Amino acid sequence: MTLSSDSKQVVAVETIDDSLLECRGLLFAHGSLYVNANNSKGLYRLRDTNSDGQFDETKLLYQSGGGVGHGRNDLALGPDGIIYSIQGDAVDLPTDCLDLTSPFTEHRQGKKTNEGHVISLKPSGGNPILVLAGLRNPYGIAFNTHGEMFTYDADAEYDMGAPWYRPTRVRHLVSGADYGWRGVTRKWPPYYPDHPGNPPSNLDVGKGSPTAVLFGTKSRFPEKYRRALFILDWAYGRILAVHIIPRGSSYLCRAETIIKGQPLNVTDLAFGPDGAMYIITGGRKTQSAMYRVRAIGRSLHQASMSGQQLARHEHATKSRKLRRSLEAYHGRSSPSAVATAWPYLSNSDPWIRQAARIAIEHQPVRNWRNRAMAESNPLAGLTALTSLSHASDAKQCSEIIERIIDFTSSRLPRAEKLLALHAYSICMTRGGATDEQLRLRILQSLGPLYPDHDAIVTQTLSKLLAELNDEQLVRKTIPLLLAADNKSEKIQYLFALRSMKLGWSDTLRRIYFQQLAQAKSFQGGDGMPQFLKQIERDAIAVLSDRDKELVRQYLEPSVAASEFEIAYATRTLVKKWELSDLTNELDQVKGHPIFADGKLLFSTVLCARCHRVAGEGAAIGPDLTAIASRFGRRDILQSILSPSRVVAERYQTDVLVTRAGKILTGRIAVQADYRSPHLQIAPDALHPFKLTTIAKVEIESHKKSANSMMPQGLLDTLTPGQIQSLLAYLLAGGNEQHPIYPR
Repeated sequence: MTLSSDSKQVVAVETIDDSLLECRGLLFAHGSLYVNANNSKGLYRLRDTNSDGQFDETKLLYQSGGGVGHGRNDLALGPDGIIYSIQGDAVDLPTDCLDLTSPFTEHRQGKKTNEGHVISLKPSGGNPILVLAGLRNPYGIAFNTHGEMFTYDADAEYDMGAPWYRPTRVRHLVSGADYGWRGVTRKWPPYYPDHPGNPPSNLDVGKGSPTAVLFGTKSRFPEKYRRALFILDWAYGRILAVHIIPRGSSYLCRAETIIKGQPLNVTDLAFGPDGAMYIITGGRKTQSAMYRVRAIGRSLHQASMSGQQLARHEHATKSRKLRRSLEAYHGRSSPSAVATAWPYLSNSDPWIRQAARIAIEHQPVRNWRNRAMAESNPLAGLTALTSLSHASDAKQCSEIIERIIDFTSSRLPRAEKLLALHAYSICMTRGGATDEQLRLRILQSLGPLYPDHDAIVTQTLSKLLAELNDEQLVRKTIPLLLAADNKSEKIQYLFALRSMKLGWSDTLRRIYFQQLAQAKSFQGGDGMPQFLKQIERDAIAVLSDRDKELVRQYLEPSVAASEFEIAYATRTLVKKWELSDLTNELDQVKGHPIFADGKLLFSTVLCARCHRVAGEGAAIGPDLTAIASRFGRRDILQSILSPSRVVAERYQTDVLVTRAGKILTGRIAVQADYRSPHLQIAPDALHPFKLTTIAKVEIESHKKSANSMMPQGLLDTLTPGQIQSLLAYLLAGGNEQHPIYPR
């Protein structure tokens, strides 16, 4: 796309290459165009070898396996002239290149994991390096003026509202880091992605759908925006400026929404030679457009730094230099690594401490095992013991637990407590706490700490004490469950107690199941009903017949057809609407839409059985509250009339074909145990708890369907005026005060 000299018009559009499929990342560097072609599953370099202005050579530099949903995303040129490629968790981690991540991570131990990651390559494509992993679906990647790398990572919408949910985050990307994500959504028990081995979050943004990121370095914006990281949120139609403040060897971040629209389904951005921001909208077959954003008025120059700011700047510069010197040991064995890095295991900066830990983990364990067991500083000792536990057998883990007990007390700061709990958990997983006397020693150490004044420590303790079968856990946790003031905390306590067999009284049993029954009204991601159902199943499984009778009134009753389902079944056909007919008819509708009519229709045509608007409705399909931020009126109508035209990956249905030739279509339910010989599938979206069970050995094939579970013809029983009211309700996001409703 070529712009005019004043950047006010597009004067030419030409096709560069039409053979590479779904090009998500584009980077012009070193006289070449680098392309991350997602559906072609590779990173390519295009060159003009004869200087005629046309790319005549296409070369594959890096091939990657795996899927394409959370796929091969953006590219960036590093300050070292190296090409950096960021990938989502559908792309296989490379196994045949230098790996800077810890040798103790699952993928380094031969386990297949699904993790977003960053690889770097020379401009020629040589020497690929796995720089870091543990991301979900980071789309963009950018470097600041310090040469530090950032992204905006996606959340798992399915987990929203649960204690294991992790929101969209701005991430400082550093060498060797594991950011904790594993693609295990829908597994049970759930995976908690955050632990003390992760780098801290630089900024939790909340719900969203991250796309591109870019620093304003090349803009002609006011100074503070030239230093800001611009992040794009496709789902909520907004661009945020993230102001990045050096703190130690990393950064503090705060966000400011600078552009928002309805729709503004932003997918990418760049700064032109005129210093303006250019943004592209579109995606998933929605209307695409390009916008230019300029700064108007006097440019605000940077104010001089205060003495405190100068001191902080100097400290941050030294801290980054120290962190990078420790990162130089990642991926290699060195005789000086342990002696150099060990003193920094007790550093108060978690980023420096992490860099030191990973440097040590890359060295032979025999070189530092004894030092780890003898370390007396609590922070250094617990950090080292956490590392050592990954490389130890059951007997060695029992010895490590004894050392952890020596450190454990209520006087430990928060970071050390969480480290101790994490180390305990690893050792227990590896069989280090099977001895009854040692189990009791751990309980004697941890029992007095529960509950803690810190909510995260308390919730982590609840999970660990449940695994240790602490007889006092129920008595101590029920008051916490009753006092919890947010649903995530309540679910954590319900989850922790679900399989406890000891410590119950009749009163405590009733309270637990009463609270669980009330939790079924909680709203969250698509997984929330399944999580609560699975907690209930696990809790019922440990009940005696007497106890089942005791709590029967709180167990889920059978679900009858709702009044809206009955009303829908009796509605008469108005017209089999086509998009062209309907848009013409809507243009002829007189009068203004009525909020109450739109809200009622949202239920009577069964939208609310699968979708939610302004907190009302079910969480089976996408939340439509912010739909106007990414879809215009025509796009919304098209999606309703042709629901299978575009189906987001996470809402695709499963098609199972049995050896006997039977076909089952629906959504596979959360598995209580991945080792179970059976699968359960919900064939009816309107009744997600009506499950069909099938033996895994009977499944001949399993694939995703291109057809939506949303039925066609939902608008065919509505008049144009009713459709106008329903459409207005969606565009307003269920807000009666929205300007679409005239006062």
